[in-house]
Amino acid sequence: MVLPEFHSLRIPLKEAASLTARPGWLRLVGKDSPNSRFEQTLLMRRQEDFCFSFETAMEFSPISERQMAGILYFYDECDFYYLRITTDTEGKRIIDCMIMDHGKASYQGTQRLSGNGLVYLKVRVKNTEGSFSFSYDRKVWYNVGGVWDASKISDEYPEEGAYTGAMVGIGCHDMLYRSAKADFAFMEYCPEEV
Repeated sequence: MVLPEFHSLRIPLKEAASLTARPGWLRLVGKDSPNSRFEQTLLMRRQEDFCFSFETAMEFSPISERQMAGILYFYDECDFYYLRITTDTEGKRIIDCMIMDHGKASYQGTQRLSGNGLVYLKVRVKNTEGSFSFSYDRKVWYNVGGVWDASKISDEYPEEGAYTGAMVGIGCHDMLYRSAKADFAFMEYCPEEV
């Protein structure tokens, strides 16, 4: 499968990504954790603008807090922001902002989602500030996790040195069965004015 401008992490996604499993959608099958250096299911593109937004619509029904999918603003496995849908300890579907900062995870803005249907996800970066939001109808948007420091997703911040630069895209992770499926209706990268 070839999607112009999009890249996987280290190895081809092969059976972990499909445009035919659900016609009209891109299906990702979750593999290792988001900080794994082995077999992650990520589909990313390079950030090309100081100010941009990236949006998708996703259907995902996790059954465990060890399953997650959503949008990532990514430098490497130790430094990223992840707007993810997962479950809480009661098995209810939630959305939050997972922050990996020099390999230490934290979580902000946890909210329960209503229903199990389609959710629109968006990341917006304006120079050194980033934010996540979600919507049920693409009209009313809800912030998740406040404003965060987008300058950390750069060659200057990571402890392990330069990598490939800032990337943005989608991912699906399943540390339980390595088989959770997330379906994405579209991916849209839009430069914005400074």
